[in-house]
Amino acid sequence: MPNHQIKSPNEPLSSPYIKLFSFPTPNNEKVTILLELLHLDYYSYQLDLFTESTEQYEEWYTKINPNGRIPAIEHVDSRGIKTTIFESAAILQYLSDKFDKKREFSYGPDSPYYYEQQEWMLLFLTGLEPIKFKHIRELLVEAVPDKSVLEKAEKDAERYMAIFEKRLKENGTGFLVGDHLSLADIVSYPWLGAAIVPLNGEKYPAIKAWVDAIGSIKEVKIAMGF
Repeated sequence: MPNHQIKSPNEPLSSPYIKLFSFPTPNNEKVTILLELLHLDYYSYQLDLFTESTEQYEEWYTKINPNGRIPAIEHVDSRGIKTTIFESAAILQYLSDKFDKKREFSYGPDSPYYYEQQEWMLLFLTGLEPIKFKHIRELLVEAVPDKSVLEKAEKDAERYMAIFEKRLKENGTGFLVGDHLSLADIVSYPWLGAAIVPLNGEKYPAIKAWVDAIGSIKEVKIAMGF
């Protein structure tokens, strides 16, 4: 469905609507992937994070996300009731509960796969993702990257990569959990595809095949800007 770009965070919109506060990062891509898969019509406002602007710390935005980070969403339903959600995993959970009624892209609490989905989401979010963020930050932000920091991040990432590789092989369905795409895959795909697999495709064939399969989905291509 169309992603309507808006130039002002306060642009008047008619309910119902979903407004995404965004910036092109893997964390944002997780949310746009699910929005596209669900064929939801949504609006997006891109915050200015690259200049001297402190827009993300302005009062209007910290009311939405007290941490001043992206992504976040504002959902106003047909009754005019507004809900704001921050943190990508919380947003994915909210969108799946509200709009993925057939559970095509998630597992609900009544599914035997629900807690497995939560486990693999959290393993990525608390394990591999912070490591890769630290690695990329060291390369891009620090004037002289600390070699020891980079080496430790790479070593830790290799350990987690091996865990995900083994999981995909053992599950045998092409997905991290169960037999279809779920929030576990959606959370992990942008980082694994963009930041890791291009360098380790031969070493991690199951992850590479998983990335290629998800990346071939039309809605994922749209969300990623391919």
